[in-house]
Amino acid sequence: MVNEKPILSVILISHEQRELLRRCVDSILAMQVDYPYEIIISDDRSTDGTYELAQKYATDVATGVIDRNGLVRIIATQCNSDDCSPATTSQRSGWNRCNGYKHVEGKYIAHVDADDYFREGAEVYKKQIELLEQHPECSCCMANLYELDEGDTKLRQRHEPKLYYTGRIISGEEFIKENCFIESHVFMYRRNYEQDPVALYGKLYVDSLLTYHHMQFGPVICLNQTDYIYVQYPKSISNQVVNNNDVAIIWCLPILISCTVKYWYQYMYRYNLPYILEVVGMSRHGYRLQEKNNNSLKDVNSYIMHTFNRELTGVDKLRIKIIMKYIRLLIKHKRSSNFEMHLLYLLLNME
Repeated sequence: MVNEKPILSVILISHEQRELLRRCVDSILAMQVDYPYEIIISDDRSTDGTYELAQKYATDVATGVIDRNGLVRIIATQCNSDDCSPATTSQRSGWNRCNGYKHVEGKYIAHVDADDYFREGAEVYKKQIELLEQHPECSCCMANLYELDEGDTKLRQRHEPKLYYTGRIISGEEFIKENCFIESHVFMYRRNYEQDPVALYGKLYVDSLLTYHHMQFGPVICLNQTDYIYVQYPKSISNQVVNNNDVAIIWCLPILISCTVKYWYQYMYRYNLPYILEVVGMSRHGYRLQEKNNNSLKDVNSYIMHTFNRELTGVDKLRIKIIMKYIRLLIKHKRSSNFEMHLLYLLLNME
């Protein structure tokens, strides 16, 4: 097994999480995988011994102290997300994830955060690999997850299993129309060797962008398996945004994904016109984001998103008025041709 090439690369990111990292790695090592795989632990400037623990895992695997059980190697690597001038914790994680991606050798990729873990007896990776091997036309395999609040013991399942039964194949259009996205952590992605997400996105390689990037290359196949435990913390980025209007703007995927992974804008706009109209309307009325949330949009190439960080000029007000009128006409007359969506793309994004 020492010289065998991994089929799966698990990118695990951490920051100041020594004991949580131990729980996470041990839960992966206990998993039934049955395929050669590697774990790439990418640590972001930890000072609490997290990186040193990652190095020990790597050494213990290399010297045979840890039973491999399909594990080819563990890589311990470190980065400093300050180098990317991050605006948010999310961007720090994106930079860290890119650092891990540089070491990937597998044909499939899975992402894990150090504060999450897998339930006892987990088989999700083994089953995801099997499905992707059987369906080479699919770009990724989506499983389910449990949510767990920090300090609690009650698990909540995210998706209704009967909707996403094992073997169901979902096209990109269906995925967007049905709003199927859960969390990037429960996807296994088929690696695309021709497009490097590190070069394409850098610190923006976060959360849902992972899925929409890989989903360009084929449909999603579902696995009705719930092994991943996603832990919610009061200090997490999702819980730090307390203003509902800020949430509606900075997590407006129909706009954000469309201007980052342009491949999807037709479907993103077609099925989300009312939501886009709501966000544009907030811009027209002079809504201002909290500074930290506004900073998170500075690297996004979207005209409409940049209007939340400055006083509107007369030209801005006229353009936004035109955008709103155009969207209302599309909704009223139920229009969504490719040409009409392309025009909306230009109105929303071209500076």
